[in-house]
Amino acid sequence: MRILLATDGSEYSETAARYIQRLSLGPEHEVVVMHALKDYLMPDSIDTARDFRKAGLKGAEKLVDDFKPLLEPCRCSVRTLVREGDPSTEILEGAQELGADLIVMGHRGLTGINRFLIGSVAHKVVKHGAYSALIVRELPAHVRPLRILYCTDGSHSARYAREMLAALPFGGDSEINVLSVVDMDISSLPEKYYPDEEVSVMMAELREHNRKLAEKYVAEDAEALRMRYKDVKQHIVFGIPDSEILMAVDGLQADLVVMGSKGSRGLRGILLGSASQRVLRHADCSVLIAKIPDRH
Repeated sequence: MRILLATDGSEYSETAARYIQRLSLGPEHEVVVMHALKDYLMPDSIDTARDFRKAGLKGAEKLVDDFKPLLEPCRCSVRTLVREGDPSTEILEGAQELGADLIVMGHRGLTGINRFLIGSVAHKVVKHGAYSALIVRELPAHVRPLRILYCTDGSHSARYAREMLAALPFGGDSEINVLSVVDMDISSLPEKYYPDEEVSVMMAELREHNRKLAEKYVAEDAEALRMRYKDVKQHIVFGIPDSEILMAVDGLQADLVVMGSKGSRGLRGILLGSASQRVLRHADCSVLIAKIPDRH
């Protein structure tokens, strides 16, 4: 696995680097520490601008080198990369050139103000990129196994997220919670506007159908994940998906949410689905959004 660690030298980036330490990485894995030096569009014909750019490049090289010791406990291959330009664009282009399997970055950068809001660069990378991304909010506790909440709705995107969770080098003792939300929003039209007086019965049958599907998805995914993790629990709840996921994060005290970028209703493409986007913005823990690569 090749991981691209995007850093701007902030405390949030350092937390992301320390998060990687929780992965059971070995010599077969590689972490590329990258910094995107923002291009302020100042012409090199101006001496001050040229000197400023040279100083920035020198500082960026030192920045990525300073992050290498944080990754020494991982026992993996570590190298550095510096690019110039718009940070989110350079991160995505760097991931493409490297053939990265996962982008890891802090949820905010140097300009971060509110710890509960995701930074603009991280948001752009996840929303517009074609790569799976782990947005780190805080370090998980070392005194207990990692608590992971995996969300499924039976979609291709969710299954890919499950495959990624099984492939990621988390400890085998991690606690995996498989969650499916039975969406209660059957119709946007009030029942009184339906001509059939049995509409309540039909809606109840549809909800029951959705519940059975959720049970099927959770059971299948839990069985698959038990081949990799010892402690796998199953959960089915009713309500609005993103709201129920966020409540599950709080209730389980999850360290990480793993979910696909699109739900069963999502359109094709790399843009982020509404539920994934809301969870990414509001979850009080790290979030991994899995995106199916083009080769799939």
